[in-house]
Amino acid sequence: CAWDNTGVQAVKPEKVNCWDNFVFNSSTCAWVNTGVQAAQPSKVNCWDNFVFNTNTCAWDNMGVQAAKPAKVNCWDNFVFNRNTCAWDNMGVQASKPAKVNCWDTFVFNTTSCAWDNTGVQAVKPEKVNCWDNFVFNTNTCAWDNTGVQAVKPEKVNCWDNFVFNTNTCAWDNIGVQATQPEKVNCWDTFVFNTNTCTWDNTGVQAVKPEKVNCWDNFVFNTNTCAWDNTGVQAVKPEKVNCWDNFVFNSSTCAWNNTGVQAVKPEKVNCWDNFVFNTSSCAWDNTGVQAVKPEKVNCWDNFVFNSSTCAWNNTGVQAAKPEKVNCWDTFVFNTNTCAWDNTGVQASKPAKVNCWDTFVFNTTSCAWDNTGVQAAKPEKVNCWDNFVFNTNTCAWDNMGVQAVKPEKVNCWDNFVFNSSTCAWNNTGVQAAKPEKVNCWDNFVFNTNTCAWDNTGTKPTEPTTALSCWETRSFDTTSCTWKTTGTQPVEPTTALSCWETRSFNPTSCAWEVTGTKPLEPTTVLSCWETRSFDTASCTWKTTGTQPAEPTTALACWETRSFNPTSCAWEVTGTKPTEPTTALACWETRSFNPTSCLWAVIGTKPVEPTTALACWETRSFDTASCTWEVTGTKPVEPTTALACWETKSFNPTSCAWEVRGTKPVEPAKVNCWDIFTFNNSTCTWTNDNTAKPVEPTTALSCWETRSFNTTSCAWEVIGTKPNQIIDAPNTACNTDRELRIDLKTILPSGTLTNGTWTSVDNPGKLKGSILSPFGLNPGIYSFEYKVANGNNCPLIINVKVDSDCNGIVLGCGTILIHNAFSPNGDDKNEVFTIDNIEDTSCYPDNTVEIYNRWGVLVYETRNYNNGTKAFDGTSQGRTTINRSVDLPTGTYFYILNYTSIDGTGNVQTNKKDGYLYLSR
Repeated sequence: CAWDNTGVQAVKPEKVNCWDNFVFNSSTCAWVNTGVQAAQPSKVNCWDNFVFNTNTCAWDNMGVQAAKPAKVNCWDNFVFNRNTCAWDNMGVQASKPAKVNCWDTFVFNTTSCAWDNTGVQAVKPEKVNCWDNFVFNTNTCAWDNTGVQAVKPEKVNCWDNFVFNTNTCAWDNIGVQATQPEKVNCWDTFVFNTNTCTWDNTGVQAVKPEKVNCWDNFVFNTNTCAWDNTGVQAVKPEKVNCWDNFVFNSSTCAWNNTGVQAVKPEKVNCWDNFVFNTSSCAWDNTGVQAVKPEKVNCWDNFVFNSSTCAWNNTGVQAAKPEKVNCWDTFVFNTNTCAWDNTGVQASKPAKVNCWDTFVFNTTSCAWDNTGVQAAKPEKVNCWDNFVFNTNTCAWDNMGVQAVKPEKVNCWDNFVFNSSTCAWNNTGVQAAKPEKVNCWDNFVFNTNTCAWDNTGTKPTEPTTALSCWETRSFDTTSCTWKTTGTQPVEPTTALSCWETRSFNPTSCAWEVTGTKPLEPTTVLSCWETRSFDTASCTWKTTGTQPAEPTTALACWETRSFNPTSCAWEVTGTKPTEPTTALACWETRSFNPTSCLWAVIGTKPVEPTTALACWETRSFDTASCTWEVTGTKPVEPTTALACWETKSFNPTSCAWEVRGTKPVEPAKVNCWDIFTFNNSTCTWTNDNTAKPVEPTTALSCWETRSFNTTSCAWEVIGTKPNQIIDAPNTACNTDRELRIDLKTILPSGTLTNGTWTSVDNPGKLKGSILSPFGLNPGIYSFEYKVANGNNCPLIINVKVDSDCNGIVLGCGTILIHNAFSPNGDDKNEVFTIDNIEDTSCYPDNTVEIYNRWGVLVYETRNYNNGTKAFDGTSQGRTTINRSVDLPTGTYFYILNYTSIDGTGNVQTNKKDGYLYLSR
């Protein structure tokens, strides 16, 4: 009968969070959780990262200061920046130096942490060409080739071919004049053509002469290259009187005597004395003019005085010229009969040194060198380097003071050392201070050139602390540290959709999560859906019915029907085609290709050989191969006796074969063969040799049978020979005697007789005296019997005319003094024989004054229309036709000549000439 207390105090809840602290509230009669999670600490360091630890129920600082970077560059200096929470690189690379030389190339050396000059002046190139001359160019920093190849010479001769010779560094003329061609015809005459640079054949065969005499018969003689007259005039009668002159009358073809004794001449000269000469049948003038005296002196001039009948000497030696220049030397030239100035001013010496100055000394008659090289200057600065410049002819100071180096460090202090001639760096960096506080960080300031303390005591972080944490400064690590541990997470089981997390507000662990909703996607006819706690998801189960394995026809396909939830078969067999078949074909359905197929093969064409006239074709009616064709009918045309006819299966035609018998070779030239169609053979219709003619032969002729022409031929030549005297007989030479026997061929019999055909009356026996003969060609006949009634006759022809004798080429002789003063003596510069173009076809003359100025030039100089008369006519002359002053000039003569074989040669003469007015 008492009040029982059935109430029981509620069980104290289990801790969910590590900071939970349950206290029983008697007012509410419940347990109150008075625990609070520790506040998250404030950050002390920029890298702090606080994570709540449920085991220690405190905030752990998971942040770590970034490691100091390793140096990448030698100048790197890393200082930690608390604002950016990163390491700042305060190092700076030294500035690149300025170039002193054009070839300087500065490359940064990471070992010494300084700029190295790797540039080197380019090596002077080796000569490639002989003319190369390399000079270093400081603007382009390269070697300039100032050498220039010599200019290729102009052609002088058409065959000139200049090729550069790298050994002599000059142009070699490798051109050669073409060789004169060999004669093909005797009349060929080759002349070198400088326009086409070839040999022109200017020779022409002599025109066949017209008949002058009725007996003339002209035959071309390739030995003498002339037309030989083989006709012979009737023998001239013997003279009875010396004046007999037998003239052949071409009308009567006989000799008429037209000779009359010559009338005694009248005296023309005082010494004339006429006597009739029966030998020469002329009045001989036995009077003789006194012989013209020989010249003793070149100025001798003998003139015949018809009054005294003697030779007078009117010549006088020219007066010796006065000296104009110190080098003048006058020597009397007996060839030109003038005073030659052989003195020449000494050539001005070429400069060897740039300071050379040559002045002509008229006293010593020589060139004095008055130039002196400038003295080399003394050094003023240690870097002075004096080099003599041959272009400016002065001493150039090539030395330059070294450029003061740029400061690389703020403490650098460069002082020029005149002893070493270089800049010395006397500056030194200040020593780095020792640390006082753990947060001290000394960084060198290149602006103030001092060490700045960039370290600061870390500020206490203002980040909130977790409910279980406390914060204090640690001088060892020099950082603010937080202590305390987060409450441990409970171990009670959770549903698959639940998760547990720490609530920093309640400082306890909380469970959250909701079971997933069932999906609303439509299921297939065979599927069902259920919740799987293992995967904590809704899963669909069920399998589609397996496709049946029964075989399908080739035209059928199987597919699943989701309505009936079963597999269904569809498809129709292809219809058979209606196209026509060949006779050998049949049609059937192929289940593999699922198509209607045509089978059957056309019968193979038989391989039995066909005759050439047969052809084989396929017959679709019988479905077999058939042969058609007929052999050609044999022709009925007649055959020759040597022919036969047969069928040729290759050409499929009738062919005629057989060859007519070959005509026999002639044994005798007179054989004549004819073909006999009856016997089908050749017969000889002419077996008799032609009969030898009976006509009489001359003593020098013989008859023989010629098997080539098949006729009798008469051969042999009348023994009659014509010889031309090798030299022209001078008809003004009283003493000349020619023995005609010396002209006869070697071995000729000497017992013959000489006859003068033209009867000039100058022949005695075999001796001819041509003096007084009229110019012309005279014939003399030599006849000698040889015992066979065929006498040997030789005609000798002699040309009589002194004026016709061709002299050799005269020597080119230069007269190096002349006086164009109007006295008609020595008025022009004379070159003997230069006008003889047959010997000297081409020439050029150039005349220069003593300063090398061209005052006259011409081509084909001839001492007449083209001659230097002392007036200026050069290409560079300003005032043409102006008289040049008295003095010494210099000539250059280039001329061509023809040698004994007809070849053209190039020649040159040069020297001085003296002009006097």
